[in-house]
Amino acid sequence: MIRYLQPATQIRWLLLIVFCLAGCDVSELQKSETQKVELQNAEALLHLSGPTMGTWYNVKVISEGAIDQGALSGKIEAVLSEINSLMSTYDLESELSRFNQLPINTPMELSSDTITVLKMALDLSVKTAGAFDVTVGPVVNLWGFGPSGRLKEKPSDMAINAALAQVGYQALVWHGDKQLSKSKPVYVDLSAIAKGFAVDKVAGLLREQGLSRFLVDIGGELVAGDDKAPGQHWKVAIEQADIHQRAIQKVLSLRRIGVATSGDYRNFYEFEGTRYSHTIDPRTGKPVTHELASVSVLHPSVAYADGVATALMVLGTEQGYALASKLGISAYFIYKTPSGFEVKSTDGFLNYISR
Repeated sequence: MIRYLQPATQIRWLLLIVFCLAGCDVSELQKSETQKVELQNAEALLHLSGPTMGTWYNVKVISEGAIDQGALSGKIEAVLSEINSLMSTYDLESELSRFNQLPINTPMELSSDTITVLKMALDLSVKTAGAFDVTVGPVVNLWGFGPSGRLKEKPSDMAINAALAQVGYQALVWHGDKQLSKSKPVYVDLSAIAKGFAVDKVAGLLREQGLSRFLVDIGGELVAGDDKAPGQHWKVAIEQADIHQRAIQKVLSLRRIGVATSGDYRNFYEFEGTRYSHTIDPRTGKPVTHELASVSVLHPSVAYADGVATALMVLGTEQGYALASKLGISAYFIYKTPSGFEVKSTDGFLNYISR
């Protein structure tokens, strides 16, 4: 029997923790999205949310004066819709899907956003020696965690090897600054970094609108802007890596920093008594089996934090910690031991722990 545990419940609960902690001392304004929220000599906390990228976005903004909530919501939705139209593997008409459908050795001009994400991803692929690989899609799909849908039986070694033959970031070839081709039929999947990039883009939009005090979250990847009030940072929680309960592991105090978390304790399935994680090692073509349950990464770029968290989750506690230390990354590891969960973190991360 295969038993699936869906990530949606985890995401919604995590968002509840995040925004309860982030906004518990500020009253929420209940207004229609078509109305302007106008306050004199006071502050408004606006909460905008909706579905995107197979999950939910939540944006909280604190501002003095008038904000056209409907207009702001529309601009956020437009940014997210554009990213989805570029990078979704579920949309067969997206820019990325069209690239994936191209024959080998056929260059395609890409948008500036897709180029930015791909170049960041390829840089991470090199730095992590392939622990992060944007072409891992065929193996992810084979194990039932991609747009192809859930698998009905455990993949054979032959099937895994066949999928691995289509994996390898080295097959992506740049032609100048804007065109990309592939030297073998690889399948590019940006899902391990696109949500983080979307968070960065929404944060950039808010700053362009003159709004600097915000918390932006998409599927658990988030960034905090300026303080909610003088000396008062945004408070967000890291969840305990326990499938049997939902509780807070640590509370972070954030200002002008993003955080991304990767874990295997919610999104997995069981087959014939064995648990298989959704975290797939691109080098072996199989789900990871080490003791690392969750890793959180802090960085000004949530896209970068998103990709690094995925790579560290693949590497495991010891190798992941070594890489994070080498790269100067602030990371927090929760790992399993015979006596329970233990934690390990780089020095930089400790500066953000509130309690």
